[in-house]
This record gives sequence, C-alpha cells and structure tokens, in this order.
Amino acid sequence: HVKSPGTTHIKIESDAGSEAALKLKSGTEASAYVWQPGNTSDLRFYVNGADRMHLDNDGNIGIATTGPDRRLDILDTSNPQLRLTHTDGSKYVDLKATSAGDLEISPSNTNGHVKFISANEASIIVQSSDGGDSNAEVGFSVDGGSSIAYSLGVDDSDSDKFKIGTSTIETNTKLTIDNSGHVGIGTTPNSTYSLDVR
Repeated sequence: HVKSPGTTHIKIESDAGSEAALKLKSGTEASAYVWQPGNTSDLRFYVNGADRMHLDNDGNIGIATTGPDRRLDILDTSNPQLRLTHTDGSKYVDLKATSAGDLEISPSNTNGHVKFISANEASIIVQSSDGGDSNAEVGFSVDGGSSIAYSLGVDDSDSDKFKIGTSTIETNTKLTIDNSGHVGIGTTPNSTYSLDVR
C-alpha cells in the first residue's frame, strides 16, 4: 500500500541495457510480468511463459507479436485474429487475415449477413488501387470457395465495360454493357442496337 497526499510514483529502474520488470505471482500459478526490455521504452506483458501483449514507443499495440506495425496488430497464423461477440460462445463474427493476405468474415449465424448501414444513402465501392490493367469485380461461390460460379464487375482491359461471367468477368462472358449503355447478351454490344442477344 502506497499513499501520498500528492502525486505518487513507484519506480523500478535497472542499469542501462538491462530489463526492468514487475513480477506478479499467485500461489503455484505461473508468474506474470509487466516489463521493459533493455535499451527500449517499450512495455511488454509476459504471461504463462510468453510475451502476450506489446506496447511500443510509437503507441502501437501488438497482441502475440512484439513488432506491431499498426495501432493494433494481432498475430495468429491458424485462427481468426479478431472476434466481435454479442453473446459469449454463440453469437459472434470472426475476422481473419489468411496466409494469402485475404480477409475472411465469418459470422456464427449459419445464414449470416454482412450489412452496411448508413443514416442516408449507403454504397459499397469495390476499388482496385492499381492504376494499370486491373479489374474490379465481385464473385459468387456456393461450394465453400473452391470455385467461383459467377462474377460481375468492370473489365479494365476492355474499355471498362461492365460484365457478368463465369469464374471471372473475362471468362465465358454472359452479359456486357459498354460505356454508351449498349447491352450484349451472349455477345459483345453492337453500337447499332441498344440490346443485342445471340
């Protein structure tokens, strides 16, 4: 118990290059540490034999990593890195960065929905950051992601036409709309007709 009528500090100081730590232990349980590695101003939380959380001198927080690259960086190579929970263990949404660098969103609801809610107009923008030849498309899969049944989007390699195709918008294209509003079903749009069906 430390008490002071004014500002009070508890200081744990080591020699330069050595760690400074606060150790906590309850009975026979494994010790826990709050510690500062030598020659850094970082703060680490060490629990059950491993570093569990790391606050670096830039204000970045790492969970299961000692090298956070963002304000919050969570490392897990096998499980979803983040869970948003409504009811513990039964109603939640998992977010996972995959080994390919993709984002997976997995709701616990077997008929899950992803909703975008706005006080006024709402929109979803699919954007390619590549200024070169890159499509922007949305794919639909019904076999657990093994294949894409249909895709729709903008074909940057074909004058930014809107297309619906199988697997990708450029594969077995079923419908095309050009920038003039001409529509081709089973064929490319014909500038003579508003709708061309083959």
